[in-house]
Amino acid sequence: MTEKDNDVLQEKMVDEELLTAFFAPSRHMQMADGGFTGRVMRRIPETMPVRQRLAYSLWTLLCTAACLAVFFVTDGVALLKESFGSILGSVSAAVSQTVAKVDLSALLPASLPENALYTAPLMVVGLLTVIGFVGLYGIMQSE
Repeated sequence: MTEKDNDVLQEKMVDEELLTAFFAPSRHMQMADGGFTGRVMRRIPETMPVRQRLAYSLWTLLCTAACLAVFFVTDGVALLKESFGSILGSVSAAVSQTVAKVDLSALLPASLPENALYTAPLMVVGLLTVIGFVGLYGIMQSE
């Protein structure tokens, strides 16, 4: 393991110890409910019977199969493509309208070509996109 992995593991151990110490007093707390909580907890089985686990698994499989069947029967792939295409089209239209409204002629020297007015906002959008993806990558790596 690297030093970074050791530091992360140490921090997790410290966090676990802090949580355990914080909740330790509530572990032995008794509720004034006439013993109802204790009776309920004694009646809860330690493990689930095999038949019940099988029934839950079959029910989950049946519901999943039904959902997938409805998804494909209603042509869900085309609906998803249409929805995401519509969303992306709306976002790109909003961005292009916003970028078109930005007037950078006062900020640019007069010697630049005309297409520089459109290139600068696109570079800013590209830069912000890259920074956003780098930030997301950093967040995903830190977890």
